[in-house]
Amino acid sequence: ASLSAMVSQMQEVAWLSAEELDAGVKRLQSMGISWVLIRFKLEVYRAPKLSEEIRVQSWPSGNEKSFVYRDYRVYDRSGKLIAAATSTWLVLDLNTRKMIAVPKDFDAIVQVPTEVTALPRARERFRRPEGEGQSVEFPVRWHDLDANDHVSNFLFFQWPLEALSLDWLAARELISIDLMIRAEGVYGDTIISEAVPQAEDTYYHQIKRKSDGRELARALSRWR
Repeated sequence: ASLSAMVSQMQEVAWLSAEELDAGVKRLQSMGISWVLIRFKLEVYRAPKLSEEIRVQSWPSGNEKSFVYRDYRVYDRSGKLIAAATSTWLVLDLNTRKMIAVPKDFDAIVQVPTEVTALPRARERFRRPEGEGQSVEFPVRWHDLDANDHVSNFLFFQWPLEALSLDWLAARELISIDLMIRAEGVYGDTIISEAVPQAEDTYYHQIKRKSDGRELARALSRWR
């Protein structure tokens, strides 16, 4: 399974979980607000294969100031853990496009289930290393947008890898990615995806908007 396919499945389960906790997208949109993903760190121990049955779990894993955390685990049919992720979210006012505090009546979305242990938070800082990188440009299309009319989250997992060579992608397997989303992408933007080698098995990625150079996201990917 591709990285974006796994993330898409995880976010589908998170969507269902939020709906069950009465903090889903529909309710938020009726209030003029929305969840926004700002960080997602995924560890892949073994990627699922075609037609393989997997089980995806997601649950709230706490909050801190205006941030809400959500964790994920993916198991194979035998119950073996094959992937895990932790994510950070905030609430966005759809009119002002600014972050606001989590509504007080959303208590369930920040309560951690007693039967699970929260994964370590993604707190590592990373910056562009010295040296030459490789880059690719592409437009934001209408099909790239979500219900809030900005770029769908899972595309931020596709775009960093687009700058890597086909030889690299064919010969290696992704084992982790730590993604920080820093700004929205909208219809009509031209995106620049740059990948810079940081170590033998690690790439630093930066996603920018061509028109003004604004950084939309950065990521660190590790491979075997």
